[in-house]
Amino acid sequence: MSQQSRSVLTVSQALVRYLSAQYSTRDGNSIRLIPGFLGIFGHGNTGGIGQALDEHRGEMFFIEGRNEQGMAHTAAAYAKQMRRESTLACTTSIGPGSTNMITAAAGAYINRLPVLLLPADTYATRRQGTILQGLENPAAADLSVNDCFRPVARFFDRITRPEQLLDSLPRAMRTLTDPVEVGPVVISLPQDVQVEAFAFPTSFFEPRHWSIARPAAEAGALQSAAERIKAAKRPVIVAGGGVFYSRAEAELLELSRRARIPVVETFAGKGLMPSDNELALGGLGVGGTTAANAVARAADLVLCAGTRLSDFITGSQSVFQNPDVQFVGLNINPADANKYGALPVVGDLRETLHELVRMLADMSSTTSYHYEGEIAKVKSDWKGIRARALDAEAAPPLRQSEAVGVLNEVAQPGDTLVTSAGTLPGDVMRFWEREDDKKCHIEFGNSCMGYDIAGAIGVRLAQPEGEVFALLGDATFILSPSDVAVAVQHHLKITVVVCDNHGMRSIRGLEGSLVARPFANIFDFRDPQTYATGDAVHFDIGRIGEGLGACVYRATTKEELSDALAAARAEDRSCLIVVTVDNGRTTTGSDVWWDIAPAEVSQHADVSQLRSAYERRREEQRFHYWSTEVK
Repeated sequence: MSQQSRSVLTVSQALVRYLSAQYSTRDGNSIRLIPGFLGIFGHGNTGGIGQALDEHRGEMFFIEGRNEQGMAHTAAAYAKQMRRESTLACTTSIGPGSTNMITAAAGAYINRLPVLLLPADTYATRRQGTILQGLENPAAADLSVNDCFRPVARFFDRITRPEQLLDSLPRAMRTLTDPVEVGPVVISLPQDVQVEAFAFPTSFFEPRHWSIARPAAEAGALQSAAERIKAAKRPVIVAGGGVFYSRAEAELLELSRRARIPVVETFAGKGLMPSDNELALGGLGVGGTTAANAVARAADLVLCAGTRLSDFITGSQSVFQNPDVQFVGLNINPADANKYGALPVVGDLRETLHELVRMLADMSSTTSYHYEGEIAKVKSDWKGIRARALDAEAAPPLRQSEAVGVLNEVAQPGDTLVTSAGTLPGDVMRFWEREDDKKCHIEFGNSCMGYDIAGAIGVRLAQPEGEVFALLGDATFILSPSDVAVAVQHHLKITVVVCDNHGMRSIRGLEGSLVARPFANIFDFRDPQTYATGDAVHFDIGRIGEGLGACVYRATTKEELSDALAAARAEDRSCLIVVTVDNGRTTTGSDVWWDIAPAEVSQHADVSQLRSAYERRREEQRFHYWSTEVK
């Protein structure tokens, strides 16, 4: 053995000690890479990581979870709010404790968010024979349920010997801080290995700073992009989450101003542009504004800035209708930069946008008076549509859009709204306006029910000041209310706003375009054989919140909701506001198509008619291929 200094520690003790000494560095600023743990303990991790956290109190904060999926959602939301410069670790027991995290791991993978997941695993020695919660696969003796994480992990490892940590943990930290490879890291920890001791080199635990790189784009690609911008007559910028993660909002605004290019946003990029900016057109796609979609349809150049171009944004490749449209992919990830046959400009987005602004310094405008006049008109038209959607109608209950409008109006500088699944992301995308530093956090990459409250906790951990609102539907709340208890138990003040519309109305609406008749997705008593529904089932969401320790308010009008939000702001504990919203009245849509197909054959004529309509809309899809011609 080498004569260098060593510390005899268990695998779990070494893990906690190592993580407490890791930092991320960007632009000269360093912060803790993993300042805390979330955990639920069972027989698979209590004696290992549980003991280590207890022994090393003060080195990491610890949040006790109530649902493993929720814990990982919290870590992902924290990472997003911290712009991927910091994240949290999640520890679980074996079996169901581990697999409960897989859905959230998939969401973090899709959304390119760093999370460190530490699921316990079955015994490495196998001396115990068949064990509780163990998977027995007759064809693969080394297979456990944790192998299910492999498709949704950017880095996966199983530690079967203590010294493997010396190799695995640095590789894990590199993945968490690599802006291209970033995503979930899963380190599977057999419960016996967790408590095994090893003489680790003490140098392994010295503080280490992991640089988050800002690689420059290739000069030729930048020049080609600048030429395309100068030649364009109807350019548009699609701003995605990459702008936020790169801290490139100022550069985005300057490029838009310099070249007079309108900006539309993705769900992950919502709020990047101040809504009162004359070139800010709001959200694009199925959940977008009429202004953004009108400009995108006719665009001859699309600058894709830090976006994955998912189908909800592109209308399943039907939004960009100009036959001569070209794309420029501004992205640090080469795979994303090359989508849609784009000219790829691969590099850090802040640096890329800065260089484009410099190259266009002598440019007065790329857009004609006609185009700027068109932008002004579609934006003005949208303002009228928005105003009508937010105006109170004659009688309660509220429309959902009105509830979003009240929240937007009541929110103060520094507040953050969190939402995810159902129809709410679309309403927030359309009707929430960024003003006075009112922040918006939409998870719609995985559109995961159960993210909202857990995500609000993650935002609160990253954002000590200001209010944090979780906006969700009643079906989502019933799916996973336990995260309210987590917030209450740890004095993490959040305000949960539940829109109670008596069911899963987003899918209820989808039934109309796919099945032609409703058969599920509402809270009515039902016959499981005939699908017949009867009287309404009344779930008292407020009493659930009260039982979990929240301060509860109820509202059916704009005034009642506004008063409830004011009362919740004055509270020092977590609050739940149940807002009764109309389950029938809806607001304007985006008129953007989403490729969800009805049955190709059916006994019912109305389904066949839906299929015919679908086939007609499918003709709007465009497949964009590489073109080097600058027009």
